[in-house]
Amino acid sequence: MSELTASQTGIHVDTDFFPLAFFLFLCTPVIEIDGVAQQRPWGAHFFPATPGVHRLWIWFGYLGIPQCGLNGIDVTVAEGRVAHVKYFMPPWMLARGQVQLVDESGLYVGRTVVPAGWNADPTARHQLRYWDGARWTSFVSDDGVQSTDPL
Repeated sequence: MSELTASQTGIHVDTDFFPLAFFLFLCTPVIEIDGVAQQRPWGAHFFPATPGVHRLWIWFGYLGIPQCGLNGIDVTVAEGRVAHVKYFMPPWMLARGQVQLVDESGLYVGRTVVPAGWNADPTARHQLRYWDGARWTSFVSDDGVQSTDPL
């Protein structure tokens, strides 16, 4: 990646994973900005972007799971500025990756945006569990049959 200059406008994305999950070196993250997906190796990347709000998603394929670690965030880019985003994948593969806005020094300044919906059950007791946008619910699904299972 080239050095960022003061006149650049865009999004700087840094992708990383838990060190003992070294097998993720074999997976290539996908960084999608406003519906345009690009595969990039783990590490730091700059994407030129116009000023405004951009929807950013990050995921990778892993053992037949096409969007492992999927998570997204809305990023506001100001004219002549670079928004910094950090993605971190924890060691358990059915979890969402952590996406945060950070300042140039890497300090947290924003929050992850996780839309409500059915996702892989983080407890692994069921195929799917419903995320309400703030927390995991007791609603689960296996082979299309819905039921409840409190956490």
